[in-house]
Amino acid sequence: MEVQRALPALNFSVHIYSDTPAARMVKLEDRVLREGQRVAPELDVVAIIPRAVVLRYRDQPFKVPAL
Repeated sequence: MEVQRALPALNFSVHIYSDTPAARMVKLEDRVLREGQRVAPELDVVAIIPRAVVLRYRDQPFKVPAL
């Protein structure tokens, strides 16, 4: 998949899903990220869902499993 080759490994150390969208968050390295925030140029957090994070690189959405 072209998206996987273009991006570095994305390992989230914290993944918190809540029924309340404002309470959802993930931690990537030392950064706390919420839905709608930018991870890197052209890489955004679209949604934090149970057991995964939906990201978008350019116009391509994809899921990263939460471990």
